[in-house]
Amino acid sequence: GQATIGQPQPDMVFVSVSPEGGRVAVQSHESENWDIWVHDVARATKTRMTFEADREYQPNWSPDGQRIVYVRNSTIMIRAADGTGQPETLTQGESPAFSPDGKLLVYEKRDPGTCADIWTHPLVNGGAPAAFLSTKALEFQPRISPDGRHVVYVSNESGSPEVYLTRFPSGG
Repeated sequence: GQATIGQPQPDMVFVSVSPEGGRVAVQSHESENWDIWVHDVARATKTRMTFEADREYQPNWSPDGQRIVYVRNSTIMIRAADGTGQPETLTQGESPAFSPDGKLLVYEKRDPGTCADIWTHPLVNGGAPAAFLSTKALEFQPRISPDGRHVVYVSNESGSPEVYLTRFPSGG
């Protein structure tokens, strides 16, 4: 069945449910600009996570539910899901998503020569961001499968936007 959760909020988009299902992160324009908010399902409350004057959007939960990754003006940020501490800047990009083990981000990155590409960013051992899929077509909105063996993404490679699946991390 359907039920209403949290508190009313205008302009909610990019809804992301926490792994345990008890919290929902959203992008909302309730304040003076777009911010990230977290709704608690059981308590029917909402908490504002971002307060910067910039636009924050596209929240996504880590697999352990401890962190939320989001975008601030085309910069990927990460922060404790309970709102404590300061947000950390990760890299330039959009549409970030965690690998199932939480050790890697997959995201889209704009490039003047190739439009939008799929990149990865290691979150452990200090690894550097790297291109995963870069063609003359647009590749965007990547997500890693629950088993970690595939990446699904949207591309206009055929001339129209379509959903593609490729092996991960080898590609192909």
